[in-house]
Order: sequence, then structure tokens, then C-alpha cells
Amino acid sequence: MGNRRVRSATGPLSGKERRWAVSQAIQGTASLIFKKALIGLASRFGNESVLLPMHDAVLLQLDTTTQSLEASQADAQSIMAATFRECCAGIEPKVVAGPFCAD
Repeated sequence: MGNRRVRSATGPLSGKERRWAVSQAIQGTASLIFKKALIGLASRFGNESVLLPMHDAVLLQLDTTTQSLEASQADAQSIMAATFRECCAGIEPKVVAGPFCAD
């Protein structure tokens, strides 16, 4: 998916390089999954619905005149879980949806 980090040196990896190599694979993949999920959410609900993407969460503003809040939440959870499963088959993600603030 284009997730690469270029190494400037040659030869065996240093301790620091070994640590960032592991981190790059994990955090880089997580970032790509999240960005792909954001694209799916924007496609489903419209670009204006994505108010605040955060490290591992997203604040959505959903139009409840065309679909109930519960149905929209279920759609959003489904999009995020399906995107995760595309990259990490065999792992069942936990996606939580809820209100941002109490009424």
C-alpha cells in the first residue's frame, strides 16, 4: 500500500533502526487503515460529515433526517470494521460508537 520508510545506511540494522522498523510497520499500517476508513466514511456520509479525524477515532456529524442515528452509527461501525478486516484478515476489530457529548 505504499507504506515505506527509506533507510539511508547499508549493512546490518542498528538498534534504533530495528525499533523504528517495527514501529513503522505497525503504526504505518494503522495509519493507512484509518485513512482508508475515513475515505469510506466520507463516501457514505459526505465529506462534510467528517468533522474531526483523530489518531484512532473520528468525530462525525450525521444527518438524521434521512436515516436514524442508530442506523448511521451501525453503518459507520461497519465501514470501519470492514476496512480493518481488509488489511488484517482473521482479527475481529472492536468499533465503538457513541455520542460526543451528553444532551
